[in-house]
Amino acid sequence: MRSKLPLMLFLLSSLGFFLQITSSGGLKAAVQPIGVCYGTFGNSQPPAREAVSLVQSVGIGRMRLYGPDHNALPALGNTNIEVTLGVPNDELEWVASSQDNANEWIQGNVQNYKQVKFRYIVVGNGISPVLDFKTSQYAPFLLPALQNIQSAIFAAGLQKRIKVTSAFDQTELLHQSFPPSQGELRTEIREFIDPIISLLVKNNAPILVNLHPYFDYIYKMPNNPIELASSKSKQDVRLQYALFQIPNKPLVQDGPLGYSNVFDAMVDSVYSALEKAGGSSLDIVVSEIGWPQASWSADNHIANNQNAATHNCWDLI
Repeated sequence: MRSKLPLMLFLLSSLGFFLQITSSGGLKAAVQPIGVCYGTFGNSQPPAREAVSLVQSVGIGRMRLYGPDHNALPALGNTNIEVTLGVPNDELEWVASSQDNANEWIQGNVQNYKQVKFRYIVVGNGISPVLDFKTSQYAPFLLPALQNIQSAIFAAGLQKRIKVTSAFDQTELLHQSFPPSQGELRTEIREFIDPIISLLVKNNAPILVNLHPYFDYIYKMPNNPIELASSKSKQDVRLQYALFQIPNKPLVQDGPLGYSNVFDAMVDSVYSALEKAGGSSLDIVVSEIGWPQASWSADNHIANNQNAATHNCWDLI
């Protein structure tokens, strides 16, 4: 029988995990149970039924599907696992083009799976109108797709138990993220993102944010200040800051708030930005985060099993 730990580690490091943080204030506010992201692009990933069974066995109560997976959805029926289901980017134009199309999408992928406990419908993932040519083509369709899917959820009578939202990358949302209290949205995306924030506020839906502490570390991005590397410690302080290895010892001080890990700081930077854009009432769902077990680069020695286990299992203990 295959050990559960390596498979669990594979799920977390290859596919990531997510969690919800309710009310502003980062992890100093209430944290909801974590979930596992189950995609379709990983190598040698476990079959859907095996993955669902494993998630149940270790007590994880939520799972994110990046799109309708008709192997995973039946496996999730009658499990009580709360499902976050994505409308893929390449389906946004079709969903945005008519209300009938959005109704059909909800009927085929949500209403037809009555035994599945859906929590969120995530319309689009990581879309930026300016920064990423791979997703900018979908930006014009995101708001109308959100509106149509929301209307379809209302028409199906599901609005009390399913929220409609979208997921964004923190680094593409913010032009300033450090210090966290100075978090601010990029000026060039305000015309795109402001109506979406207003829609989420109106519908009391959270915003989903993808965080990538691993990339912040290797690319020396502002969330994980390079100044930390100048510490007299012989340890790699920036890596420890990314891996939750310095508990109860703030390394970054931002006014009255001290941060001992980059995750808290990244979350609070988004809250700060939302407050400046009329989104102070929004909850944040961290919809994607993880640490890889391996890297394409032979020079990258921090993508390994030990660091993946340290980062990805920090709050499973």
